[in-house]
Amino acid sequence: YRDGVMLAADTLGSYGSMARFTSMARLKQFGEFTVVGVGGDLSDMQYLQQQLTQLIEHEEALDDGSKIAPRGIHKYLTRILYNRRSKMDPLWNSVVVAGVRNGERFLGTVDLIGTQYEDDMIATGFGAHLAIPLLREAVEAHGSEMTEEQARKVLEDCMRVLYYRDCRTINKLQFANMKEGGIEINSADEPVVLDTKWDFAKYAVPGGH
Repeated sequence: YRDGVMLAADTLGSYGSMARFTSMARLKQFGEFTVVGVGGDLSDMQYLQQQLTQLIEHEEALDDGSKIAPRGIHKYLTRILYNRRSKMDPLWNSVVVAGVRNGERFLGTVDLIGTQYEDDMIATGFGAHLAIPLLREAVEAHGSEMTEEQARKVLEDCMRVLYYRDCRTINKLQFANMKEGGIEINSADEPVVLDTKWDFAKYAVPGGH
């Protein structure tokens, strides 16, 4: 949006078809400027988060005044995922990296085989099929002047559609908002709960009789 970048993710961790964990943090801040969102295998997600934590700790230990930018973290993850793919042992994740530094907004993604790109809107998994059209519609309507409130609304609408259409999801969400003034991100233990509607007439009486 106009002043920054916003991400959304649900908090569900499934064990097969069982909704085993309902407060998994898929969005996590690394460094001063970056939030990383990860979907896919949870153990591989934890491995990536450990690698990023070590990267940030190493940077802080150097204490040379340099701070890694969102673009740098994106490139670092690209190398990790492509390296594991080249060993025929991929990390089964889709990763989104977002942040704002020195007024520059960044949004990029990388998948399990190391394919990476940057764009103004990104969705992974089922969202790549159902959310992208809604995001494009919002960009066409508001353009580069989209406000923070408009961005939040369209993300809520996207996540609501995905909740209705995907039987392996949950209506508890994390939102991350990155702008020049800092990063705001809600805890997975205190999720935003989407309001949903299930009392449509066709749901109550499917046959219409």
